Amino acid sequence: MSIPTISLNCASQEEIASSLREACTNAGFFYLKDHSIPQSLLDDVFTQSKQLFSLPMEQKLEISDSVLTRGYTRFEEETLDPMNQVRGDTKEGFYIGDEVDVQDMDPKKLKGPNVWPTNANCSMSDEQCQLFRDTMERYRKEAVRVCMELVRYFAVSLASSNPHLFDEYFTEPTTFIRLLHYSAEESVPSEGIYACGAHSDYGMLTLLLTDENKGLQIQTKDGAWVVIRSNNYVTSAGVDDQLESLLARFYSEQRGRNQRRSREIREYNARVEREAREEREAAERAERERAERDAAERAERERTERE
Repeated sequence: MSIPTISLNCASQEEIASSLREACTNAGFFYLKDHSIPQSLLDDVFTQSKQLFSLPMEQKLEISDSVLTRGYTRFEEETLDPMNQVRGDTKEGFYIGDEVDVQDMDPKKLKGPNVWPTNANCSMSDEQCQLFRDTMERYRKEAVRVCMELVRYFAVSLASSNPHLFDEYFTEPTTFIRLLHYSAEESVPSEGIYACGAHSDYGMLTLLLTDENKGLQIQTKDGAWVVIRSNNYVTSAGVDDQLESLLARFYSEQRGRNQRRSREIREYNARVEREAREEREAAERAERERAERDAAERAERERTERE
């Protein structure tokens, strides 16, 4: 099976949406070109990533936050396919998420500040540390832009006339950059040794930027593994678990399913709206309770002062 290539520079959004639908129905994976992320920025991402992973291990371990799953993860820390692996993945990584102030931190939602290299935790200079952060923040912003563009094409692919159908559900999306560096150790599947075990990604979409080293594979519907070509001029993209679950209900046989799809879209929208409303109401309750506590404390202080 060949992996399709989708250009975001097509004549119409319907054409792109149709290509996405076909790719997701048949492969669940596609190459993405003409995404308008500057090649100079992609080159910088690789350069900065290489510099980070070249740091001594004791320094990399200092740039980590296990509570928020940010920063450095060591070799073999993850085992993505425990049924078939005898030890962890032969890779190291570095997580970068949304930058959230400490006062707004929410570990349950993995929201909080990132862990960045500084001259206090590694041997990189102030200038090098700032360049690393600037590069990754710029890349995350560009990647989010491309993902949102794809989300809108997915909306059109569901026979919707509104490309912004899902926008309200992505006002504060949880996004991560995951830098990965694989060891030189060869994978030996027969012995249970993998650079990265078989898995499906959680979330909605994954954009994959690869260098010239081969290794990434995807599994087709018939169980065969297909090698993904390495090319940092073309970004690869995969549909993740949550989006696959949603699209699987709509990318079915057209015959006799229109009514069901319409109902499921309404039910999905209603559920998301209900969850958002409940979250807003909880926040409003918390704000009211805080205001009441503040008022009570002020009244107590005033009473004490009068006495």
